[in-house]
Amino acid sequence: MDGDVMDEGGTYHGLLSGDATFLDDDTPFTYVGNMALRLDGDGDRVMIADTAALRPETKAWTMSLWFKTSVGNRYSGLISKRKTVNPYTQMSLMMGGDIAGNPGTGGKLHTFVLGTQTSIDRWEVSSRGDYADGEWHHAALVRPAGDKSPVLFVDGVMTAVLVNTDRGLRPHDVNCTEPWLIGSSNASSPFQGLIDEVAMWNAALTAAEIAWLSQNSIDTFFPRGTMITVR
Repeated sequence: MDGDVMDEGGTYHGLLSGDATFLDDDTPFTYVGNMALRLDGDGDRVMIADTAALRPETKAWTMSLWFKTSVGNRYSGLISKRKTVNPYTQMSLMMGGDIAGNPGTGGKLHTFVLGTQTSIDRWEVSSRGDYADGEWHHAALVRPAGDKSPVLFVDGVMTAVLVNTDRGLRPHDVNCTEPWLIGSSNASSPFQGLIDEVAMWNAALTAAEIAWLSQNSIDTFFPRGTMITVR
């Protein structure tokens, strides 16, 4: 997505909404052609159409991205694939507060993994730390195989979290046919700041692989597993 929302082969497109722009003077890694997506918090986002690779169901998966913001007074979406009706099946990485269900505003990472059961049966945690500090941060959400809970990594390290809710059948069946959104959650919760190197794998990356991603661009190496990348 370095200046476009089309993949390198020109065969798969994302839909850019609003007046988002691409910058090459503020990115987590410096290399020729690298740009970051700048979102103004007023409806900007990128929508990736649904595809089977973005419907992990009960299998393992990993989502990751780089983000930078100094805005801690809103609830906003970083990556979200979410149904708009109950049970709100989703895999979402948000920023906001630490209240369960409706997190409120803030600069903490707030994550949801909901299956096809009910909205009560979900995994929802928030980070202890606040990341609306105007610095680049790498975030990764890893859902292991089996009935283990997902794991949140920030800047290459498994981070301490407040467990808001962890209940229901696991692994949650994330069979959601809604689009994959970058910079918002559905038509709401817009993010204000910079986003780069968004990716999803069909594998639970290891702690070592996540640490590697926090120090190196995915433009130079792909950890194991099939991946979709927007970079």
